[in-house]
Amino acid sequence: MANIEMENNDKIEFEKKIDTHYSYFGKIAVEFERMCSFLRMDILFFLQGHGLKEQDLSRIMLADLSAYQLITKFRAIYAFTYKDKPEYIKHLDPFFKAMLKINEKRNFIIHGNWSIPEVNEHNMNKDPELDKVLAHKEIVKKDGLHLVAELYGEDDYTTLISKIKESTRILHLVQGAYTFKRDLFSVIKDKDINKVI
Repeated sequence: MANIEMENNDKIEFEKKIDTHYSYFGKIAVEFERMCSFLRMDILFFLQGHGLKEQDLSRIMLADLSAYQLITKFRAIYAFTYKDKPEYIKHLDPFFKAMLKINEKRNFIIHGNWSIPEVNEHNMNKDPELDKVLAHKEIVKKDGLHLVAELYGEDDYTTLISKIKESTRILHLVQGAYTFKRDLFSVIKDKDINKVI
């Protein structure tokens, strides 16, 4: 009887460790979509500042864009808006580059192949440590196909979630600075941008 109870406890602990990874996948997905919503909103505010009268038409254009497209479109709209203030463009350049890296990391997590073992007797006894799991993905680069693999654990997930949340906050500040005609340098400091790099 003691062995069965021990096996059940092992199974419960094993499932908890696996569920921790799945929980972080969900948190990353939710926070990332919130960031994308702020990207859409910033684009709309900037377009409205340039004379857009009907937001619904722009919403239709933005609705199906990927995060990469939203980031690059907003970066271009931002640069166009501040073409007479190159220091503003230079100031946020590291932020836009960091957002593209965040997008790559999120895509790797969401679209990667995960080596998370099934809950069964073999795995519970052979692989009790699940603090980190392996993800791999085939990526096409200019010199061909590459298999990229990375280990992910709690620190990796929380770092990414923190960067996503900080990016969302900065997007909100960008929109506020634009809408209320505030000096960008007084609203967004280098230390804010460094949190997402």
